[in-house]
Amino acid sequence: MLILLNIETFSKINTFILNLTTLRDSFESNSTERVAYEVGSGAEFMERAGWSSRSPYGKNAQERNDSQISFYKYRSDDDLSYNPNNSSVAVVTFSSTMPQLPVWTQPQPYPTTSRITTLQPTRQTQPPTSTSTRLQQFMCQLYIREQANPSYNNTSSYEYQQASQLAYNAIRQMLLSTSLNRNFQSLNILSLANSGNDLIISAALAFQSTADNSVTVGMLRSIFQSNTAMLENLLNHVQIDIDRLYIQSEYSRTSR
Repeated sequence: MLILLNIETFSKINTFILNLTTLRDSFESNSTERVAYEVGSGAEFMERAGWSSRSPYGKNAQERNDSQISFYKYRSDDDLSYNPNNSSVAVVTFSSTMPQLPVWTQPQPYPTTSRITTLQPTRQTQPPTSTSTRLQQFMCQLYIREQANPSYNNTSSYEYQQASQLAYNAIRQMLLSTSLNRNFQSLNILSLANSGNDLIISAALAFQSTADNSVTVGMLRSIFQSNTAMLENLLNHVQIDIDRLYIQSEYSRTSR
């Protein structure tokens, strides 16, 4: 009974497998050409069991794997397969100019010889002004024709004082109108003296001068001679005997 049960079970299993094989063959009849095997042979059994469509490892040979090829195993969270939709391009730019290294140059020694610059001497167009001055004093005598007066014998008389003041103003004004006005310092009427019918006026003159601008006797004489007419008018229209003009240099005193 046990053997019959097993044979019956095996028969049912075989019938089920046969039905599945028939169903599969009818499904693939349009694309696959069946090969007729001998009934009851092992090839027929494997054909009906679908072993012809399996790989040597028992997997379905018609199953397709659309996944990309991987050359090594990887974790599920590390997708290293190439995907054109998720690819990114890393652009690396390089500078067009290479960094310049400092160029070392050998220091040049300073020249041991110094350059000499010659300067042209400055020419002075005018001589330097001397700071040393001199006080020059002269004694002068004028002869006034036909002006003798007995009152001039008394130096305290009114006539003497008036005549002395008139002579002072006339000589001073004449000197200030000439080129000696810059050097003129002082004038002093020394005396009024009668000489026959004529009157002699004696005066002391002082001039401040420098080494390059001094007053001489000849210069002073020329001043009196060229201004005789002016001096005569200032003395109330008298007549001066210019031929007897006397000028003497008393002394010169240097001062700083």
